Amino acid sequence: MAMERPLTSWADGHDPVAEDPRQPDLERPAAMFELAIPVAGTRMNGHVYVAAGAGPHPAVVLLHGYPGNERSLDLAQALRRGGMDVLFFHYRGSWGSGGLFSWKSSAEDVEAALRFLRTPAARERYRVDPERIALVGHSLGAWLSLFVAARAPEVRAAVALGLENLGADARLYQRDEGEREAWLAYLRSTVGEGLPIRAESAEALFAEQQENADAFDLIPLAPALRDRPVLLVGGTRDWELPPAEHQHPVADALRRAGSTRVEDVVLEADHSFSDCRIELCRLVLAWLQRALGL
Repeated sequence: MAMERPLTSWADGHDPVAEDPRQPDLERPAAMFELAIPVAGTRMNGHVYVAAGAGPHPAVVLLHGYPGNERSLDLAQALRRGGMDVLFFHYRGSWGSGGLFSWKSSAEDVEAALRFLRTPAARERYRVDPERIALVGHSLGAWLSLFVAARAPEVRAAVALGLENLGADARLYQRDEGEREAWLAYLRSTVGEGLPIRAESAEALFAEQQENADAFDLIPLAPALRDRPVLLVGGTRDWELPPAEHQHPVADALRRAGSTRVEDVVLEADHSFSDCRIELCRLVLAWLQRALGL
């Protein structure tokens, strides 16, 4: 069942979602660094927002969806003002990053990003606390957030916005021809020269999803996440990935597995939370500050 959450107010009167710092730290100021994350002989393009202050700072790896039109960088800026570093990158084969895109390789890419943040060089330059890292994703990125966190115990917390359960969708396409053809048509519109995704083919992406319906299903992974905080946020007007079909079943599975730290929230919003971005930022920031000990 979805729960309602009020907008959060901060005790010191400063709202990091809507206000810049009142007294910037001029010795250790906030910053942004472009970077290339090495993985499998190629590189992923990205950048890191570094929070002000000496740190070490909790860090968030921010994961976009497929193909990645909504990047939630407004959320990244709010999280930085709230005291967190944020790493954003494009998966292999997407938006100019090297290599080819696939569902499996995108999960490997998230794991590579986690390793990158934990290197001594990254910890020194970006002032990252390697013991306080969270994954935050939207749509496909929400699936990646939970899928990778389930097999990466170093992830302290996971946030899924507009969740897509890739395995559940694979089964939907097996039984619904209309949904199957619509998804194939969309994949074809995103893969190719001059398009956001470089992959073997749209048909190969579809086949990979079908062949891994069980492996990509988040429900069986719930026991691996039961001891960590998980925030699920959906939209009442998300016709693409309805919370009742994707989000709530995962929340229920987590509770059955024994989790007492899952929050299942639905906002009055579409899939991209288009008309409640401020509310979304306040919700996610306040939740992460608690989960990461800020």
